[in-house]
Order: sequence, then structure tokens, then C-alpha cells
Amino acid sequence: MLQLYNVEPISIFFLESDRRIKIEFCNVKMKMNPCQFKLFNRYLNKLQRGIDVKTEFVELHLVKDSLKIKIVLEDFLQLVNGVETALISKFGHKPKMKN
Repeated sequence: MLQLYNVEPISIFFLESDRRIKIEFCNVKMKMNPCQFKLFNRYLNKLQRGIDVKTEFVELHLVKDSLKIKIVLEDFLQLVNGVETALISKFGHKPKMKN
């Protein structure tokens, strides 16, 4: 297991044995293959565009069991940063410049 990112409360690991990425945040544990992980990054970036100065919480809609999670803005931004950092370090992903 290769630890890609670890800042409380978010941890991201690459499980070499089954080529999956494990994400733990806000009492949620998920395992994704690299393709799903990249789609998750795209979803987080889409949510990030809707943030303004009045935003206190961000609601994530996860497909498994129709799970809805409401997390504070600081934890959401750490999650976005962690996922992007993991993509860069493990897959050589180059983030797009945001306007």
C-alpha cells in the first residue's frame, strides 16, 4: 500500500495488490479503480465551481447506496486538494489552469 496523501481528516492510498485507490474522509471509506478516481476528481472540481463566499458546507452525492454527505468547506477543499495531489503524484495528471 502506497500512501499518496494524508492530511486529517483525509487519507488516500494506492493499493498495489488490486490496483485500486482507497479514500477515507468523514467516516466514509471508498475504493476506486483509477478511472473512477479521475471521474471523482472531475465531480469534485464541478462542485468547487459552485462555491462562493457564503458557502459553509458542501453536499456530496455518492452513488453507493445513494449516500449524501454534507461536509464543511475546509474539509471539502482538503479533499479536492488531496485527490488532485494523488492524481499528480501517481498518474502524472496535469491540472487545468483555473480562471
